[in-house]
Amino acid sequence: MSKWGWIVVGGGVLFASLLTLWQTEQPRRVQAKNVFATKKIVVGTTGDYKPFTYLNRKTNEYEGFDIEVIRSFAKTTGIDVEFVPTTWPTLSADLASGKFDMVVGGVTKNIEREIIGDFTSSYLSFQKTPLVRKEDAGRLVSIEQINRPDVTIGLNPGGTNEQFVRKTFTKANIVMYEQNLDIPHAVASGEVDVMITDTVE
Repeated sequence: MSKWGWIVVGGGVLFASLLTLWQTEQPRRVQAKNVFATKKIVVGTTGDYKPFTYLNRKTNEYEGFDIEVIRSFAKTTGIDVEFVPTTWPTLSADLASGKFDMVVGGVTKNIEREIIGDFTSSYLSFQKTPLVRKEDAGRLVSIEQINRPDVTIGLNPGGTNEQFVRKTFTKANIVMYEQNLDIPHAVASGEVDVMITDTVE
């Protein structure tokens, strides 16, 4: 399995759709389950990371690229699929505790996650990028321009974006949002200046 390290804006980050369990005797890991024997796979997903996973509040159904991949897999193999909500801060612990068999929905590879599980092959690479209002597109585009005390960054806890922001933007103000999809609206309304996100999002 290949490893990767952080490269700031302008660098690549590997991306994998699925984080699956593997067998081990170390603490915090659980035994892999034969979903073909149980005829059911339980899938954790955050439902807040378009275009990979999104909980449609009108239908109460999950949508997105990774969701459709799992549904197609389940249909082809003749097993049932159950989606279980998780969050970025609790994703790894939920997987280790056996709350679900795998995770889908834009799960970026990192060492902490690889300690408790295994990834499929990456199918996409991307970069971190700032999301700003149109009128700020000329002044808030570099790390130096954003890393200032008079700039406020909207941030969702628990994911690789939080790790990147806290390491890179030590001088900027940070406002936390429980729901990742609330941050673009906060940028648009002027509640915050910037959202650090991924180019694919």
